[in-house]
Amino acid sequence: MSRPSARWLACIVAVSATLAPSASASAQAASGTAVSSSALTIGWAELAVPGGDASSGAGAEYRDAAVLVPRQLMRALAFADLRYPSEEEAAATATRAALGAEEKARKAVSDARAKRDLAALAVRDPAKRARDVAEAEAAVRKAEAALELLLTADPTDSRPDAAASADIRSLSIALSSANSGDALLPAALDPASLCKEKKLDMLVYGSLRARGAYLALDLSLYVASLGRSVWSETRYAYADGLGQAVAAFTRPLAEAVIGRPYARVGFRLEPPDADLYVDGQAVSDGSLLYFEPGPHEAVAKATGFERAARPFDVALGEDLFVDLSLDAQASVGWTLSTEPEGAAVHLDGIRLGYAPQALPGSAFPRLIRVSMPGFEPVQLVHRPEALIDDLTVVLVPADGLSFDERYDRRKDAFYRSLGWFVSSLPLTVLSGGLFQTYYATAQAYYESGETDADVIERLDSAFYTSQTVFWASAAVTAGCAVWAVVRLVAYIEITL
Repeated sequence: MSRPSARWLACIVAVSATLAPSASASAQAASGTAVSSSALTIGWAELAVPGGDASSGAGAEYRDAAVLVPRQLMRALAFADLRYPSEEEAAATATRAALGAEEKARKAVSDARAKRDLAALAVRDPAKRARDVAEAEAAVRKAEAALELLLTADPTDSRPDAAASADIRSLSIALSSANSGDALLPAALDPASLCKEKKLDMLVYGSLRARGAYLALDLSLYVASLGRSVWSETRYAYADGLGQAVAAFTRPLAEAVIGRPYARVGFRLEPPDADLYVDGQAVSDGSLLYFEPGPHEAVAKATGFERAARPFDVALGEDLFVDLSLDAQASVGWTLSTEPEGAAVHLDGIRLGYAPQALPGSAFPRLIRVSMPGFEPVQLVHRPEALIDDLTVVLVPADGLSFDERYDRRKDAFYRSLGWFVSSLPLTVLSGGLFQTYYATAQAYYESGETDADVIERLDSAFYTSQTVFWASAAVTAGCAVWAVVRLVAYIEITL
């Protein structure tokens, strides 16, 4: 075996070993296959329309179809987020990586020598020049040793058939940033150049041709590491039947992108917020990809509902939907009555009848609405934990006001009560201050030993008068405060 072949094979072994786990958790759980931390980038291009350039104007009527088809396919294949590369593709990737590693090693040697020469010529201080040259020389030797190790790699150190028998792992796929927001790349006349320019690993491209009353849609998948298209297909459709062509392209193109047949299993849950478990593992996505056939089990759980389990069998090449409708847990029914009788009763927006009305038990909260002409409607939430046996709702006669009018009235009433409360505060504060002042003055006069009867009488009279005014005003202020709180509660209640 020649030296270049041995070197490439050794690098292939090393790169193949790096194809280790990480990427899409859902697919990893479904297939049981480890996923590589490397990510492939896929791009989507508009379909080329022969003669449809702006200068000629020919084929301009097909421009919408040339954009619509790849855009719908891009959305339909959003689930294809990993790829299983073939042995040929893995070997080509490893070879490209080996060439890149050798080029990088040679550049490192060249840069180290240039730095050494620069230090020898540019530094004037002999001591500093000697030190810098010595450090640069050490860097040169290190770079040369790394290059020599790469060039003299012995293929017998690893399996000779590594490229052929390597355990191919899945790689994650990321959409090109050029396709964000449903944007498309320009029509690809040269897919290799477009992949190199946009740094793409895969490219979906094609063309659109008129064939009598039909449109011929040619699609291909180009893989940059192989330097060729690995999949091509042609479909025919009427101009108003492009949706059928997109549906026909979806599975074969998805299998080409993923690299193997698959089965997509979707789950329909009722209620939608139920917790889903597949083969004992929690699943947050509404669908899973499987790459091996076999039996599985889906379980759904939700508060207030019975647990539901459904077995399903995966067959590659077929999509499957699993319905998991949970039955509500049993609960004791009860009767709703109204005063006066005859009010309409709605349960979760559906009219059941007129009060008195028997209502079914429920293991989860239900919204009940009671209404009757001439009376205010009443809404309440029936919660299972409340253990309601029977309930009588007393209806209040309607005041004939609209919601806005009732809202304005309650708001004005609250602000009026708040105004009375604020107005009563100055008198309460002032009388309280006078009350305390007269009390302190009388105490000081008694402690001084003075016994003038007129002074004592005036102080006592002022003390009792100010105390009476204070307690009266304090009672008024407290009453205004309570009334303001009552009006505030009524104001808040109507806003809820």
